[in-house]
Amino acid sequence: MKPVKTLADLLTSSVVTVSPDTPLAAALHTLVEKRISCLVVKEDDLPIGIITERDLVRHASSVADIQRHLVGSVMSKGLVTAQQTLDYREAYECFAENQIRHLVVVDDSGRLAGIVTETDIMRHMGPEHFLQYTGLSNVMTRSVATLGPKAPLNQAVERMSSSRISCIVVEEDGFPLGILTERDAVRLLDDGIDFTSVLLERVMVSPVHTVDVGIGLHEASVRMQTLGVRRLVVVNKAGLIEGLVTEHDVVKGVHGKYVELLKEVIARQAGTLKQVRKQLSEKTLLDNLLRSSSDIAVISTDLEYQITFCNQLASHLLDLSQGDVYGQKLTEVLGRSGMESGIFTHGARLVPGMGSYDYPITRKGEIRTECFDARVFGIWDDTTQLAGFVLTMKDITAKQQAEIALRESEARLNSMFRNAAAGMAMADFPGGRFTRVNPELCRMLGYSEEELLTKSVLDVIHPDDREASRARISDALKEQVSGYQVEVCHQRKDGSPVWCLVSLGYIRDEAGTKSSGVALLQDITEKRRAEQQRLVQQNAVTREVHHRIKNHLQGVIGLLRERSQQHPNVYDILNDAISQVESVALVHGLLGRQQDRVLDFAEMLESIVASVEFSD
Repeated sequence: MKPVKTLADLLTSSVVTVSPDTPLAAALHTLVEKRISCLVVKEDDLPIGIITERDLVRHASSVADIQRHLVGSVMSKGLVTAQQTLDYREAYECFAENQIRHLVVVDDSGRLAGIVTETDIMRHMGPEHFLQYTGLSNVMTRSVATLGPKAPLNQAVERMSSSRISCIVVEEDGFPLGILTERDAVRLLDDGIDFTSVLLERVMVSPVHTVDVGIGLHEASVRMQTLGVRRLVVVNKAGLIEGLVTEHDVVKGVHGKYVELLKEVIARQAGTLKQVRKQLSEKTLLDNLLRSSSDIAVISTDLEYQITFCNQLASHLLDLSQGDVYGQKLTEVLGRSGMESGIFTHGARLVPGMGSYDYPITRKGEIRTECFDARVFGIWDDTTQLAGFVLTMKDITAKQQAEIALRESEARLNSMFRNAAAGMAMADFPGGRFTRVNPELCRMLGYSEEELLTKSVLDVIHPDDREASRARISDALKEQVSGYQVEVCHQRKDGSPVWCLVSLGYIRDEAGTKSSGVALLQDITEKRRAEQQRLVQQNAVTREVHHRIKNHLQGVIGLLRERSQQHPNVYDILNDAISQVESVALVHGLLGRQQDRVLDFAEMLESIVASVEFSD
C-alpha cells in the first residue's frame, strides 16, 4: 500500500449523483440497490448538496411521506467540500468541525472529483497508527442506545433521528440480541414496511457482531473491515453489553493526535510566514542574520542548497573563509566538516509543510565529540514563495557534558547513599519529616523504608533525649551554621535505645533558607557501653585508692595524737595538724564510699565542720 498523503490517495472517484428534483423515493431505492451510504446532489455539473442515510431516517415517518418529497427539499445544505490536494490529516479536521461522515472532494474548478468517508480513512490506517492505544476503553461509546425486542420499529427510528445516532442495539437482560442501523431502516423503508406496526424482533439483524472489551483497537478495526460492518457491540467476559465502537470512534480516537499536531504545524507556519514577509529583500535578511547571537552559526542557501550567506561563527565552525564558502553546496560542506548532511536535506523537504525542522548534529573529533542543536527554516519572497533555506546551529557540547557529569554525579551519590555502611537520611524543614532513608538506617532503627518515610526525625529519638534534640534543631535553624555533630539517643521500633553520632548538614533553597537537612548516623551504642564499663572499673580503682589513703591518714592521725600527749608544749600545733589531716581523711573516706551516685558536697562540708568543732 502506497503512503497516504492527500485526499487524492483516499477518495472514491465513482460517485453516484442525483439532481435536486429527483424523487426522494428514487434516491432511497438507489442507496439500497447500490449498498452505499450517500448520494451527491449535482446541478449544472457542480456539487450543491449531499443526501445520506441519516437524512432519510430523519424523514422516515412513513412511506407516504417519502413519496411526497424531492431530494432538494431534504438534502444537507451548506455542502462541505475539500480540494483533492488537501493533507488527509487536515481533512479529518473538516469531519470533526462539521460533524460529518462524508467529505465531497472537488478539483481546482470546483467540479466533483470524488468522495471520502470515515470508512476510507480507517481502511488506510496501519498498525503504527494504533500504537498509543492498548484497548477499546478510551475510544468506545459506553452509553449505548438500547431497546427491547418488543419495542416498535418506529420508536427505534425516532430515537436514532432525535439523538443523531447510527444504530439501536436490541437487548434483553443486558445481553445483545440484535441491532438496527440507519442502513437497515433505509432498506425497510424501501421495502414499504409500516414502521408503526412492526416490532424490532422481526426486523433486527441477528446475531449481532460483538467484540470483547479486552482486545486492541487495531484488532477491532481489522474485524470491522473483514466483516464489512461499521460498528461492533463491545461485551465483557459474561457476554453483557459494555459499549459500542464504530468507525467514527476509531477514526476520531486515532486522528485526534494528528489534528493536534496539524494545528501546531499551522500555527508555526503562520508565524514563519509573518516573519519572512517582513524581509522584503536579501539585504534585510542578511542584516537580520548578522544581528543574530554570536553563539549561533547561521548559513543561508538557495533552493539548490548553494550557500548564499554565512556568518563568522559558521565559517569558523566549517573551517572555511567567508569569501570561499559562497556558491558551494551546503550538503558537501557539511560532509567535509564531519557532519551528517542527509538530515539537513530531509528537514529542508519538510519546511514547506512544517515551517521549520529541528534536529541534533554530532561531529566526532580525535579528542572529543561536538554536539549542536540545529534548525532548518525557509526563506520566502514577497509573494510567499519558498526562495531558499536557513540553517542555524548552536554548540551545546558543554551543556551536554555538564548534563552527563550531573547524571554520573547523581548516580554516584545514589550509589553511595544506598550502599553506605552508616545510616543516611534526608529530611525537610521545618517539619523534619524524612524524605529519603538508606537501608543501613532502616537496619539500625528496625523500620522498613516505607515506615520511616511516614515519620519525622523527632519520632525516632528516645523520649529522654527528644526535647533536647528539638531545641538543638530549632537553634540550628536560627543560627548561621552549616551543620553540627552531636551524640543522640534514638529509639528502635522495638523500643530499645540506640546511641548515634549524628553529623548534620543543611541544604538551602534559592532564597538561602534552610529547606532540608542531610544526616549521617553512626551507631556508637557499643562504644558508649564500653566507655561506661571503663568508667565503672576506673571508679572502683579510685575508690580503693581513696580508701587506702584514708587508712594511712588514720595511722598518721594516731601518731600525731600520741605525740601531742607526749609533748604538751607543742600540743596546739599538733592538734591543728591533726584537724587538717582528719579533714583530708574525711574527704578521702567520702570519695571512697561513692559508687555511681553524685558526690554530695553539702554532706562533705557538714562532716568537715563537725570534725573541726569536735577537735576544738
